[in-house]
Amino acid sequence: MNDLSYLIILALIDSLSFGTLLIPLWLLISSKEIKIKRFSIYIVTVVLFYFITGLVLVISAEALLNLGETFFQSTTFQYFQLILGVGLIIISYRMDSKTINRRTEKQEKTNPSVWRDQLLSDSNTAKQSSIMLISLAFTACLLEVATMLPYLLAIGIISSNDYSLQQSGFILFGYCIIMILPALILLMGRVFAHNLLKKPLIHLEVWLSKNARNTTAWIIGIVGFILAANAIYELELYHLMACILNVSFVT
Repeated sequence: MNDLSYLIILALIDSLSFGTLLIPLWLLISSKEIKIKRFSIYIVTVVLFYFITGLVLVISAEALLNLGETFFQSTTFQYFQLILGVGLIIISYRMDSKTINRRTEKQEKTNPSVWRDQLLSDSNTAKQSSIMLISLAFTACLLEVATMLPYLLAIGIISSNDYSLQQSGFILFGYCIIMILPALILLMGRVFAHNLLKKPLIHLEVWLSKNARNTTAWIIGIVGFILAANAIYELELYHLMACILNVSFVT
């Protein structure tokens, strides 16, 4: 396969991410009428964010590689990564529904489905809705961009070729469009086949409401474990941990 084929595959994988699929799906399963204009604001924000971010990364690829050879391999960064990994593991444990009490009345008012209905409510002005949707899209993209390995691999493929800036921009824009295709397909299904999809969407919303916290906790915990394990390996602390474990087993 050539590089463009790999880019298409990577874009399709990225289309299944949190910001490009799960949040649009979460918006679409609302019982309220979906306004295409409002939904489009979210989609356009996601496309622009990834396009601009990707373009900046392509332009500054050489400088970032030099930075990666220095700072990201330093002992200071490895210890920071270890602390971050352990912190994420602790957060994931505390997020687990088995370790928390039942929701209070106050928590019920902040239920994601309630917040979503407020977000899509007709009581909001067009400006208010636009600001909230742009903020939601920007926050989601900002939180996940560094963990999207296919996206970063795609940037690497584009940077490694002798494309002009215009060609790189065109390819990157096409990549971003492919990323949001599943969300657009879901939107068309929601608009033109709502009665057919109503029951499946309701069941999906119930499942997401019950399992969102646990799923998020597991994802955060896994990411934390990977970060911590990598830092332990790079810092060669596994020898110290082996000694501690041996002492613990002996005693």
